[in-house]
Amino acid sequence: MSSRRRAACSLLALSLALGAAPALAQQNPPELQAVVGHDSGERITRSADVRRYFEALRTANPDRMVMGDYAQTWEGRPLFWAAVGSPRNIARLDAIKAATNALADPRKTSPEQARALINDTPAIVWMAYSVHGNEISPADAALIAARRLTDGLDAEAQGWLENVVVVFV
Repeated sequence: MSSRRRAACSLLALSLALGAAPALAQQNPPELQAVVGHDSGERITRSADVRRYFEALRTANPDRMVMGDYAQTWEGRPLFWAAVGSPRNIARLDAIKAATNALADPRKTSPEQARALINDTPAIVWMAYSVHGNEISPADAALIAARRLTDGLDAEAQGWLENVVVVFV
């Protein structure tokens, strides 16, 4: 192989590798089957598996999802929340919380300040799934919704997340 041809092949390989880099960096969220061993609706998803799947989504997309515990069940199991948003909104979640708190108390926020906060603060969408112990299908619905919202390749969902932060509980 001539040195020109070798250089051209090397340049082509480098171009392909660089072109693929953004796609490789953008992880798709894992499928439910791969994490808990069954598809949605196929079996009842245990509470521990619901959490495990949310943690897998967060691990795959840490710039679009954060999680935390907010309480414990009477059996001592942790209850958790997960927030999904655009990378920009997740990075400024503390500022969004502060802005939301400021908007909640008109004694501390002038109308002008409120307008500025409203223009710069995404809406919070609170999704409470399985609020009663005997409800099983809402947890599966939450898993499906969270997967779609954390899929960085879903342009429609990512567009929504520029304007809202979705909180799953």
